[in-house]
Amino acid sequence: MSTLVLLPIMVLGQLAAPSGAGAEVALKGPERIEAGNLAVIRLEAPEEAQAKWLLIGPEGIENCWIVLENGRVAVFASRQPARLFFICAVSYGGKLELLSHTLENGHAPPSPGPGPEPEPAPGRLAQLVKKLAEASVDPPRRSEALRLAAALEQLAGQLRAAPEKPLRQAREQVRADCRRALGAAALRWEDFSERLAAEIAKQPPQNTLEYAAVLEQIAQGLRQVTD
Repeated sequence: MSTLVLLPIMVLGQLAAPSGAGAEVALKGPERIEAGNLAVIRLEAPEEAQAKWLLIGPEGIENCWIVLENGRVAVFASRQPARLFFICAVSYGGKLELLSHTLENGHAPPSPGPGPEPEPAPGRLAQLVKKLAEASVDPPRRSEALRLAAALEQLAGQLRAAPEKPLRQAREQVRADCRRALGAAALRWEDFSERLAAEIAKQPPQNTLEYAAVLEQIAQGLRQVTD
């Protein structure tokens, strides 16, 4: 039984030539198998050649392979998914060849990435906006709600970039842009607008930045509206 030796992967690039690099010697075998299946790696070399094998892979795999037929065959099987490197040093006729063969044994589990950031949970105002819209505007309404949300998000960004803008002017701009976004459907949203304005008046924003935050919450709620 050969002994597993764990080496840095960079050793492969420095020492081991790809399988078949020499004119007379080569390693032949599968490049990928299902985990648990048998893999047979064969050395093709002159009859007088002498071979020494090395397997590079994760710990715990040292009892899963064996070299047979006077160094001409390596046999491997394991249910542990891993990428394995078979290294074979072959000496013959005064030459020394160092060959490598890579075997994908099943599919190693991917490293978990950071993934997309979860969307923030809707705030109280966003939840209220969704409820009011679905109660005040008859379906179909989702496409209109999304247009309105996009307009409000753009306006909020503009206000955050110009916090010195007077609050009155910001409100006038919001009314004009929302009507433009809804077009002929603006009349369908008047009841929603009045009821929402009454709710916001209970705790009105005191400056342009606070108003931008309110617009963002409204947009978030509108994006949750369904038909």
